[in-house]
Amino acid sequence: MTDNTKICMACKVSKPYSEFYMRGIYPTSECKTCMKARNKTRKIVPKTQSLVESEKLVIAKLNSLGIPAYPGKAMSHAHVDVVAWGLVNIEVKYSIPKNRIYSFLTTPSQRENGFRAHVVVLVCDTKTEVTFHLFGSSDPVFFIDGRMKHAISFAPEVVNHKHERNRVVLTSELMFSARDQWMLIEQHRRRLSMELREAFTPAKVE
Repeated sequence: MTDNTKICMACKVSKPYSEFYMRGIYPTSECKTCMKARNKTRKIVPKTQSLVESEKLVIAKLNSLGIPAYPGKAMSHAHVDVVAWGLVNIEVKYSIPKNRIYSFLTTPSQRENGFRAHVVVLVCDTKTEVTFHLFGSSDPVFFIDGRMKHAISFAPEVVNHKHERNRVVLTSELMFSARDQWMLIEQHRRRLSMELREAFTPAKVE
């Protein structure tokens, strides 16, 4: 292999750079021929179907409750994970326990701008049971000193949170009270529907 050739990671053949797409000054790991062949066999997933397992869980649960829900990208709301009733934005945070602790991470954008959703669903997956816990996006549990936390942790077996006694933390009591609180979505649906009706109701002329 010379400086002007590269081995394709798919077909394992050494080819000149001209046979690769370039990303900046670097060639892609696969050659053009292999990438085109792979794209032809790739199954096209409709926008109405999520590719994220945690989003699928929430959407399936909502649909089972008679609540229409789709991935945010299907509703032109790519900034949120799920949209219910076409107007309630939902952020999904998923965690499996590690050392018996659930940890729900926030993104840099969320820490800077906050959640761009009305409701946050924390999904706890023990691999034998999946539970859903719903909070408002401005709930104090997500913040410390007015700033969003990097992570929200939940340790079901910890009773005394001395290390976070000055914060609002996820306790077993909070998680229990938030479990399956799907009415929170209905409350936002009613509020948003009313706001829309008022916005499109012509003002009375006196």
